[in-house]
Amino acid sequence: MLRVRVLGPLEVAVGGEPASIGRRRQRAVLGILLAARGRTVPVDRIVEAVWEGSPPAKPRSSLHVYVSHLRGVLEPARLPRAGSRLLVSSPQGYALHLAADAVDAWSFEAAVGRSRSLPAEEAGPLLDGALGLWRGEAYAEWAAEPWAAAETARLNELRLMAQELSLAAALGAGRPQEAVPAAEAYVRSHPLREEGWRLLALGLWATGRQGDALAALRRAGAVCAEELGLDLGPGLVELERAILTRQLDVLAAAVPPAGAGRTAAAAAPAPAPEAPAPVPETSGTAGPAAPGAVSPSDVDAPAAGAPAASDGPAADALPVVRTEGGSRRAFVGRRHELGVLAEAARAALRGGAVALVAGEGGAGKSSLLDRCAAALRSEGWNVVVGRCPDGPGVPAAWAWVEALRDLAGATPPEHVGPLSALLDPDGVADGPRGDATAGRFRLHAAFTRWLASAAARQPLAVFIDDLHEADEETLALLGRAAAIDGVPLLVVAAYRPGHADTTLAPLMAGLARRDPYRVPLGGLGVAEVATLVRALCGTDVSGEVVTALAERTGGNPFYVGESARLLMGRDPSAAMVGVPDGIRDVVRQRLARLPAEAAAILRLAAVAGAEAHVAVLCAAAGAPAAEVVDALEVCVTAGLLTEPGPGLVRFTHPLLRDTVYSDLSGLRRGLLHGRLAGALEQLRPDALPALALHFTRSGDPAMAGRAVEFALRAAELAEHRYAHDVSADLLRQALDAAELIPEPGDARAERAVDLLGALMRAQIRAGSGDAAARTRRRALDAAQRAGRDDLAVAAFTAWTEPTPWLTRSHGTVDRHAVDTLERLTARPGPPPADLARLLQALVDELPGDAGEQARTAAERQLALARRAGDPGLLAAALTTMTKLLPHEAQAARCVPVVAELRELTARHDLPAYRWVCEQVDAMVAAIGNDVEAVERHAREGLAVARRYRMPEAEAASLSTLAMLAHAGGRFVEAEGLYGQVRERLVRHNASRAADLHARGVITIRLSQGRIAEIEPLARTLHAAWGARGGEALALVLALQGKLEEARAVRFDAVPVPDHFYGVRLGARARLACLLGDTEAAAALVPLLRPVRDQFGSAAATAFCTRPLALALGEVCALLGDAAGARSAFARAAEVARLWGSPHGEAAAVEGARSLPAPARA
Repeated sequence: MLRVRVLGPLEVAVGGEPASIGRRRQRAVLGILLAARGRTVPVDRIVEAVWEGSPPAKPRSSLHVYVSHLRGVLEPARLPRAGSRLLVSSPQGYALHLAADAVDAWSFEAAVGRSRSLPAEEAGPLLDGALGLWRGEAYAEWAAEPWAAAETARLNELRLMAQELSLAAALGAGRPQEAVPAAEAYVRSHPLREEGWRLLALGLWATGRQGDALAALRRAGAVCAEELGLDLGPGLVELERAILTRQLDVLAAAVPPAGAGRTAAAAAPAPAPEAPAPVPETSGTAGPAAPGAVSPSDVDAPAAGAPAASDGPAADALPVVRTEGGSRRAFVGRRHELGVLAEAARAALRGGAVALVAGEGGAGKSSLLDRCAAALRSEGWNVVVGRCPDGPGVPAAWAWVEALRDLAGATPPEHVGPLSALLDPDGVADGPRGDATAGRFRLHAAFTRWLASAAARQPLAVFIDDLHEADEETLALLGRAAAIDGVPLLVVAAYRPGHADTTLAPLMAGLARRDPYRVPLGGLGVAEVATLVRALCGTDVSGEVVTALAERTGGNPFYVGESARLLMGRDPSAAMVGVPDGIRDVVRQRLARLPAEAAAILRLAAVAGAEAHVAVLCAAAGAPAAEVVDALEVCVTAGLLTEPGPGLVRFTHPLLRDTVYSDLSGLRRGLLHGRLAGALEQLRPDALPALALHFTRSGDPAMAGRAVEFALRAAELAEHRYAHDVSADLLRQALDAAELIPEPGDARAERAVDLLGALMRAQIRAGSGDAAARTRRRALDAAQRAGRDDLAVAAFTAWTEPTPWLTRSHGTVDRHAVDTLERLTARPGPPPADLARLLQALVDELPGDAGEQARTAAERQLALARRAGDPGLLAAALTTMTKLLPHEAQAARCVPVVAELRELTARHDLPAYRWVCEQVDAMVAAIGNDVEAVERHAREGLAVARRYRMPEAEAASLSTLAMLAHAGGRFVEAEGLYGQVRERLVRHNASRAADLHARGVITIRLSQGRIAEIEPLARTLHAAWGARGGEALALVLALQGKLEEARAVRFDAVPVPDHFYGVRLGARARLACLLGDTEAAAALVPLLRPVRDQFGSAAATAFCTRPLALALGEVCALLGDAAGARSAFARAAEVARLWGSPHGEAAAVEGARSLPAPARA
């Protein structure tokens, strides 16, 4: 029997015996396939993930070897040359076909789902057993890898839901006394999950603690207000009201008496299958109609003015949806889904609501949104719609440009101001000025005020379709819109569920706090398929054919429709034999029926994009306009294109366009892109993203210069809308095009460095510090190849965006960069502003043991910045002064620096540096053991980071809060916060995300005494850091009694005064005592004495280790200095009490007890 465990380190057992699954890359192949959950993973994707973008010469051959070895491990009894049943291959790639109970994560998920239908008494043990499957982090070895991020995030969310269901089961089984302490621990670890607060309050009420229940809800409200700037959700508000007014029927229904046979799901809302987040309890019921709501009874009636689409009786008339452009399409079924949206609309009238429509391609998401929009308009709602077109060449934040254009026509903003970037579709409005972070905040604030004001005047519904194609700024604005409450605003978004675990994951996590109404779209039933087929074929079709068609298509409306059109004019029973099984093959058969002229124009339209201007197609086709229009009419009549507005055509579904485009050869695509570029430049010169796309994809060196020009202009437009990820994509596109420009080497190098500098700035603004560092490395390489120091200066000084956090990996030093910076800063020539930025880069790149050199460079930078008169340059220089190491010795230096920086940020609106002030003040407070001030500054820093959307800064502030929780012995809360740190960073700085999380977990496990669990993490860190990660591994080994292994681990002879100086001192002291190494202990005494008053590594404001006086006491005891040890242990106990650290105090007391009694005089 095969068993695979991924809820912790990856393990495989066959027949009850552990199986070796090989080394790192082979293990990664298995991990990638397991994370796909049975889906086929393309070979190219596996190669990219396993070799991290740097594959060997023949990666497919290497991959085949790994797959062959894994097949042998998974199926040891398989005969030679026999096909594998478990690890199967196809032309598309590889997939794992394992039993549902073979993988612990799958068993866990199934148990959670099964628990919902069980009585609470049975659900509780089932959930406890499921949670017991977790041995650590899911896919722990690959937490930082992009391919694992989506699955780990999904499993982590499911784990949280299971914990909530377990609490609900305890309540439902009449055991609130057990639920309360568990719920209290849960909300401390996950304070932003309102369901935890709800269950805690219910448990407190059920144990007769009404006052404590209300206090818990007030705590929840304070957390929401402080962390998010939001009020409590409606569920908690209603619970508070029920407790205050003693609505015993409501409360008793939520917490039934023991033995009532209630299911766990009854006390915890059920999620939609594709996204494990709670659904409001009322979402499945229609309830009485409210003014302005969509009535479920509307579902069966045709839209206003739409004729019946069937020749049958009126009762069988097919509903029709009229789209914005006036075209019509069939609409059947979806009574329940429209009912949920009707309930969402009623809830929105009471103060706002969010609804999420999820369905695979062709499921009918757009039709459902159009149907709902029409009903809402008929009831007096103001409805605006934005679509996220698929593919590149789309202007940044386009869905909001569309939606806000309509909103401005009905309810213009009182002040346009920052909104101009979104209200001007061609991007000719003035772009951002000053600090980009502050500018983006002002835009978001103006956007929020406008939507709230418009909704207060008239109920407002905002529909965003195809959200899975959205850029980052579109998603950020949607999150802002969804957070608005207190006004009748309904926000509805439609997306494909496969993306909810990847690009949409952060947004979905935020929306979950609003308890969105979830509308999963499955396939149509057989009866609905029959109605649709009859309408499209114009005749009755036998039940046998309909059933076969429903099974073959899965009831997917688009697939059904395309298949039905293949049956038109043929004997359906016979024709069914020729209907292909795949949706793309069905589309290809439909396209094969088109006249040659229509097929040619359809190909041109596919290259143009999801939507095209007829005039552009006519110009690019090189044929008479009448012939082009005739061909387009054929495509419209065939249902392949629609007319959304005058002079426009749009593919009726993205799958149509994808199929046509993907079937073109690369040569044909390039030719058509070139034709469209020329036509577009002549007719629509402001369509910058499309022009950039077509000129680039033409692949014509003669067009490469224009491609670069338009890509740069389009990137500037994206920056105006703060869509930094789109800007970065366009700049990468410009770099690709620049490679085709025939020009001399010097000119090529200059252009490359200039473009890479622009890309670097966009990546920093997008929060991708790792990517920006790699881009700077590329720019420096280009400068080095050209042998030009002026280009090296340009590469370093292009980093103008504020990045007060660490901009390189811990423990790494780029000696080439340091040498280059030392040379550039020593020679005369650079302008003062450039020299200041070069010095800043030098301080950032220097290792921790270059203290005097770093201090001198920082002071030079500050002097230059003061003379320059540039507030941003001065703020950067003051920040550099706070980065000097080790942190433990910087308190006195930092106090006046931060005071000046605070005054500067207040005058010039520099949010990133405002966060620096909070973080550095937290560090100073930590050095002085002022725990209350540490927490205050950490929370204020967190609020700034969240308000201005700075993920790196947010992660740093969360790390400080995690450190405080750890110090206070709240280990579960601390681990939860480190999990949040990883979530915030993984998309932008995956290596730092994994590093911070791993170190946080290691320090917690050390305090818990769970040493064996962290050996794999310690080995991973050691492998990544080398000697600078040696102390941690040696200590973990020694604590397990593996003393000889510990002695064999190599690390630096003297502890490096870097960000982890306090960690290193504490670890070395404990290790010396375990090994009895008096020489190492003696060397540590003079290093520990100056910092004996500090609480471990608290000065780094990221991790908690033992009081350094405790380390000093232990080494003094080893050296026989009992008096020194006794004094140190006493000071350690005092420091631990200041930090509220029971485990730290207990260790100090135990250390003192171990000493011999002092000799009597």
